[in-house]
Amino acid sequence: MHRARAFTLIELLVVIAIIAILASLLFPVFARARAKARQAQCLSNLKQLGLAFSMYSQDHDETTAPMYLKVGDDCYRWQQIIEPYCRNTQIFRCLEASNIIDQYTGLALSYGMNATNDGTYCFWYGVPESAILDPAGTIFLGDSSAGSYSIYWAAAEPYERYLDKRHNSGANLLFCDGHAKWRRDTKQGEWTVNPND
Repeated sequence: MHRARAFTLIELLVVIAIIAILASLLFPVFARARAKARQAQCLSNLKQLGLAFSMYSQDHDETTAPMYLKVGDDCYRWQQIIEPYCRNTQIFRCLEASNIIDQYTGLALSYGMNATNDGTYCFWYGVPESAILDPAGTIFLGDSSAGSYSIYWAAAEPYERYLDKRHNSGANLLFCDGHAKWRRDTKQGEWTVNPND
């Protein structure tokens, strides 16, 4: 009767070493694929938020939703303002962002509205859509950091404030015309929100 030969200790160690090497090569690939999938999900969230903002503006004389809305003693943030236009509040949360929940709204704080005060495109109080000279080039919403519900650009470094470049050294942005796009952090001029610059 033929007896099967057992593996020696050396052979087992060689197999384990090969598996370890393959795993070390594959894990970064899986991590990048996971990050790309989360980036795509985040971009989808922004597109859906863009549709919610568009529905809001159609109901409010073609005026963008404000960052804040004060009604009597109550103050509402943009997430609360457009929440009735969203079917799912999970679109307020990016999976790559810190899981920070706003204590006032109970919603995730993954995205911030453009609060750049350049005299033209500050969305604090809502802006008539007809006043936005370059809707396709004007940032409306983007990945925010530190649980901020706003992002803005300054004249001095660091130019981007509260903008979180958490997706492959770039950020997902929603523009005023409703399209969403990933942008790499390169030069301040490419991030500008004023089309006249």
